[in-house]
Amino acid sequence: MQKRPFSLFFWALALLFTNTCESPKGSGENSNPVIDSLALINYLENLASDEFQGRKPLTTGEKVTVDYIKNSLEALGIAPANGDSYLQEVPLVEITGTPTPNMNFNAPSESFDLQSGTDYTIFTQREQASIDIDNAELVFCGY
Repeated sequence: MQKRPFSLFFWALALLFTNTCESPKGSGENSNPVIDSLALINYLENLASDEFQGRKPLTTGEKVTVDYIKNSLEALGIAPANGDSYLQEVPLVEITGTPTPNMNFNAPSESFDLQSGTDYTIFTQREQASIDIDNAELVFCGY
């Protein structure tokens, strides 16, 4: 299992809303911020751009995305949440199955072949890992 630095999803959301919020014009310091829809659209279009190469973990796209979020948090003056770092070590596992191109069936009365990807799909079971979440501040369960 390989550990990679990741920005917390919470911080990405905080960046999103901090970067797109403004106080209403003429309002006092204690006013609730207003989300600027154009700034939000620009932010999302930027993160969806080809520059981030899909943002897939363990790729250059991940590094570009993490650096972008980290630099944006620094530029906004948001303090790191993990000591002096914006990153947290997260264990990741990537498993790629390699099915055979053909599956052959032979019965007493007939034989036939199936083509991988067309006639059948093979999957790889997830690695069974023991993870201790006792006293964890946050637990994410899902995709």
